Amino acid sequence: MKTGIIIGNAGSPSAPTAEAVRDYLASFLVDRRIRPLPQPIWHLLLHGIILPRRPVKSALRYKRIWQPAGSPLVIAQDRLASLLQESFARSADDADAVNDTDTEVIVHSAMCYGAPSMTDALRALKDKGCNRIILLPLYPQSAYSSTYSVIDAFEQAIDALHWPDAADIQVIKRYADRPRYLDAIAGSIQKAGFGDRSDDKLLISLHAIPLKDERNGDSYRAQIHQMIEHIAERLESDVDDITLGFQSVFGPHKASWTTPLSTDILKKWHDEGLTSRVFFICPGFALDCLETLHDIPREMMALLEFGATADDLEVLAAAGDTAAAAALAAIDEAQRRMVETTETLSLAGDEARFKGVRCLGPSPEEVALLHEVALDALNLFKRVGKEGSDVN
Repeated sequence: MKTGIIIGNAGSPSAPTAEAVRDYLASFLVDRRIRPLPQPIWHLLLHGIILPRRPVKSALRYKRIWQPAGSPLVIAQDRLASLLQESFARSADDADAVNDTDTEVIVHSAMCYGAPSMTDALRALKDKGCNRIILLPLYPQSAYSSTYSVIDAFEQAIDALHWPDAADIQVIKRYADRPRYLDAIAGSIQKAGFGDRSDDKLLISLHAIPLKDERNGDSYRAQIHQMIEHIAERLESDVDDITLGFQSVFGPHKASWTTPLSTDILKKWHDEGLTSRVFFICPGFALDCLETLHDIPREMMALLEFGATADDLEVLAAAGDTAAAAALAAIDEAQRRMVETTETLSLAGDEARFKGVRCLGPSPEEVALLHEVALDALNLFKRVGKEGSDVN
């Protein structure tokens, strides 16, 4: 018996170029769960305005975080898949650990848009003789616009490959309520230094979702509030002392997304003259990506420390503002360290207020967490037999 595990994510362009980004956006922005307007109207807007203009600017954002070996997200997810594979290999001789001595586990990484594709990953598992599949989207909190996009891509690949026994499939829709996940998130916050000072503030930032999804029954925000309660317990903090914000809205209509926006919160704190340290964490991102490696230093940190985004500072610096130029240089250096290391994101110097807590990433804690999640699905196969089931 062979079981394939697919860890799934949104994806990344193949290169930090306008052409590659255009191809990626052309795939990403037609997703029915992503597009903000009816398909006919959106098609005209996408091909008439967005795709001709946006790729050049987006390519520059990717170029700032690109690594010699390629996309940071793809690299990290491939590394995570390898480590998870090794974790199952180490426990292969422990019958109690797997609860199924006939099971060989094969792990693959897959993306909804870009490479490695969901179809390629599923085909590889099929060719290797896997007759059971576990789909594990790398989103701790389930949301229609993220988790279910991965599920859609998986189901399309299943249909395209004529998978022989669709009943032998487990889909893990969320895992943010697991103690191991909550312990890891709280531990990373404490490791970054939160609580060393009595006036430390904690801002937990999650990817925004469209309000229409909430109206249609998406429980995303409820899952987040439950997570924050458990994190507060572990930090021995009052839940009311933890601030929740949202980020990464798409399009001009911010009011149609979950709020408050983290950018607005940080700008307000700057304008109020906040002197406390602010610990900023994005527990909805399992791995670093554009939204963390680029947007956190150049938007979130910049707004708290300087009251303006890096883009705004670039305009001022180009006009001869030396203070803006110095601020921009400090942001560039902090971002460079963030891309090259796993250190807490911060400006240099003792006066820095912003403390960016890193994603769990392909760390031992993340590997142990995903091993536990996948193991429960493996054991569920044995209990339900041919009936099949979704985990969570």
